[in-house]
Amino acid sequence: MELTVVEEGSGDRVVVLLHGLAGSGESWWQVSALLAGQGCRVLALDLPGHGRSAPDPDGSVDRAADAVVHTVGGMVDGPVSVAIGHSYGALVLTAAAERLGVDTAVFVDAPLRLPALDSREG
Repeated sequence: MELTVVEEGSGDRVVVLLHGLAGSGESWWQVSALLAGQGCRVLALDLPGHGRSAPDPDGSVDRAADAVVHTVGGMVDGPVSVAIGHSYGALVLTAAAERLGVDTAVFVDAPLRLPALDSREG
C-alpha cells in the first residue's frame, strides 16, 4: 500500500514523521518546517485511512507499518536518520523502525501496544 507523503526540505539527513490517531502528515507542519530549515529532508506520512491515504480494510498496526516501510523505501536510498511517532504513529514506528534502518527513533505519548489494535480477528 502506497501512502500519501508531505515532503519538505532536502539533504542527507532523512526524518520520517508518523502522526497520531485522527491526524495526518499535515499535523507536523511546524516541526517539518523547523527540520527542513536545519537541512533535513522531512517525510510526513498520512497513515492508512488518514489524510489523503486510502483506508486499509485490515486496519492493523503491522499492516500500517508495512505500508510505511514500502512508501519510505520507495523514496529513500539508505537509512533514515530520525523517525518520530506520536501516539498511534509511535505504535506503527515500533513495528517499522528496524526495517526502515532508523538511526534514532523517538516515541511521543506512545500507548501500550494493545492486541485489539494489532488485529480485528480477535
